Parts: sequence; C-alpha cells; structure tokens
Amino acid sequence: MFEGQAAQKIADEIRERFQLTLNLDPRYDLIAKCMALHRFDDSDGYAAVLRNGLTVQDIGELVLHWWPAGQERLRSDDLCELLEEMVDLGVLGQFSKGRFGLRNAHIAQLLGQRTEIERDILALSEREPAADYDATTFCRRVRPSDANARSPLSDRMVDRLFSPREPGIRIVVGATSVIGADIGERLATLAENWTSGDEAPEVHRHLGSPGELRAVVDRARKGRHIVFTGGAWDDAVAEWLGRQDAVKSGRTLPVWVLPPSADIVRVPVPAMEGVQVFRADPWAETMVRHWLWDQGLTSLDDRQTRAAILAVSGGAPARLSALIDLLQQLTTETPDRRLQRLSEWAGRNRLKPEDVGLPADLVPYLSDLVELGDIEDSDDLEAIASPKVAATLASLGLAMPFGHGGLRVTPLGKLVAG
Repeated sequence: MFEGQAAQKIADEIRERFQLTLNLDPRYDLIAKCMALHRFDDSDGYAAVLRNGLTVQDIGELVLHWWPAGQERLRSDDLCELLEEMVDLGVLGQFSKGRFGLRNAHIAQLLGQRTEIERDILALSEREPAADYDATTFCRRVRPSDANARSPLSDRMVDRLFSPREPGIRIVVGATSVIGADIGERLATLAENWTSGDEAPEVHRHLGSPGELRAVVDRARKGRHIVFTGGAWDDAVAEWLGRQDAVKSGRTLPVWVLPPSADIVRVPVPAMEGVQVFRADPWAETMVRHWLWDQGLTSLDDRQTRAAILAVSGGAPARLSALIDLLQQLTTETPDRRLQRLSEWAGRNRLKPEDVGLPADLVPYLSDLVELGDIEDSDDLEAIASPKVAATLASLGLAMPFGHGGLRVTPLGKLVAG
C-alpha cells in the first residue's frame, strides 16, 4: 500500500512540474491541451498528435474557438515560433518540417483524461490574460526616459529588421496617422542601441535623393552599417543596392521607410529577391494595456474601458497619444461617463480611409465585412471580396486572417469604416 502511495506521489509531482512548464505561457497550456483533446475527439487524432504531426494551420484552427478574448491572435509565423519554443521545452515534437505533435505518449498522459482536459481548456478560454511581455506584440520605448515615443514595430520584427543573418533591403511601411510621425528616426534611434550579433552597427540617416543613397552605401565599406532613408522608391537604386556585396552579406542593411500609398508596397508586393517588407500595425489589446500602465493610467485597465479605448483609437499609437489628456481626466469619471466622453472624442476626431492608405474603391468591401462580422471560411470570404482585396485590407491593419482562410475586421478597420 505504501509503495502504491509513494508511486502516486511521484506521479503527481511529475505532473505538477510539467504543469509549471505549461504555466510559463498560457498559450503553451492551451495549445498542448487542445492537441491532447484532438487525440480523443478525432478518428485520426491519435496518429496526428503522436505520430504524423499537425501543420501550423491545423493547430491554429484547433485553438481558434478557445483562444481567450483578450489575447492577441498569432500570425502563422509567430505561432510557428511559439510551437518551436514548445519543442525546445520538451512539450512538443517536430515530426517533419512544419508538422508538430505531442512529444510522446507520456506527455499525452500528463495532460490528463478528456474530462480534465475539457475543464482546463474552458478555464483557459475564460481567463483574462495578464499583460505579460510578448516579443510578437510588444513595442518598446525608443528611449527609456520617454514614455511617449515607442517603436513602430514589435520587438520580434525589430530584431529581424536589424539582423545581419537575413541580408537584403528592408522596406518599412507605416501610415503616420496611425503609427505617428518620424517612423524612420525612431527606428534609427532604436538601431543605435539594439544588440543583434557581436558587432554594434553604425547607423546612417540619409535625407537626400535616392541617387545620393549610393554614395552613403559606398562609403560604408568596413564594419556593420544600417542605412535609413525615407525618399521615394527608386527601382534603379534598389537594383544597384541588391548587387552590392555588403548588402548581400548583411554587413550593410538598407532600410527604406515608405507610406502605405507607395506603389511598391501595394498588394501584391512585387517579387523582389532580397527584399523584406515590414508593416507597422496598430496595437492590439495587450499592447494597449502595457501603454496604459506605462502612462500611469492603470485605473482604466478594465474590460469595458479598454474596449472603448480600443474602439475609438483603433489601436493606433498616434490616436492614443492624442487621447492622453482626456484619459487622464477619465480616471475620476464613472464607467458610463467614460464611454460617453470617449464616443464624443471619436466623433470629433474621425479617421478617413485615405489616412490609412485605403483606396476609395475598397471602402465598400470593408463596410460589408464590418456589417457581416467574422468570416470564417475562405469560400464565404471570396463571395464578398477577392483574395487581393482581402490581402490589401490585412496589409493595412484593417483586417486579420481568421478561421479557415477567412477574415476578421480589426478595431482600426471598424473605425475607418465608420
């Protein structure tokens, strides 16, 4: 009897330690348990979860309906990175390129039986997530002492932007009415203090013509360099840059900052070898929460007020900055009065389609999507908007992929649609 009790105690301790690993990130817990439930619920679930693996898209669909309401949904590449982290932690295995499953049957047992798994998934879906640091969504301060100037891109995107491991020209796309002014200057300031590799880069701010950009790159022959320019796109200069050894090796990284109206970044982006496009998106709820705390507005961090702030700002950092004075006043107001005053502010400060780079002929498509709500299926979406239209809306931060090839309008999209 005592041997049985000791064995049970050891098993419980192993399970508790495993749960501590899952608790490092609630998304780890949700993904693992949705995969474990799939093993019970699908006729091919056992083989898929423990032998063949599931694609990133398959796993995204498994967790879709259980994803907590206040937790940002992950893009496909961010979800893939999260799954790779779970592989490193020993929770998942990667059976072939792009296919993931539970590491082994022992891990599946540690996750529990169907009733336990269903209970845990329901609790996870209803939990209000903490505003923890997440490199995929967090936009840091440009300078530690300045709470108002933040990076136009998330930490993960900035790390890729400045990484010599991915050589070639970079294009950063952002609407100043959404992200704020001085996008290139903020990124250049970040680059001066960003650690990515052993050698700190020398940062150049080029304000002249595209033709003069050649001279800047020509002079940057030794060491690592990041060259920022905000001039109009020039195909000939871009082609010349792409041929330079320093650019091809990653020692020199040209960063071209452009508005979403620029022809070169219209969807679909022309296929250009060695060119990466980074789009500065509006903030989602978690980043808005970080910003509220950073501004000393923690009393406004409740579900109702956050939803209203997100609705009138669209998650646009430029609009949030313009809201600061009002938000400080709202800290002493009743919840109903907060909503009223935010609505009044939005009525006085409308965001037009042209402010975000949305062509006039696409406005009706956005309005239809807002009226219809979430579109989960690609066939349903194509009945409303072509893949090119859907991709354009997503590229402008007005919509995001949802369900089985569908689309969900973002708070910014709803704001622009009026």
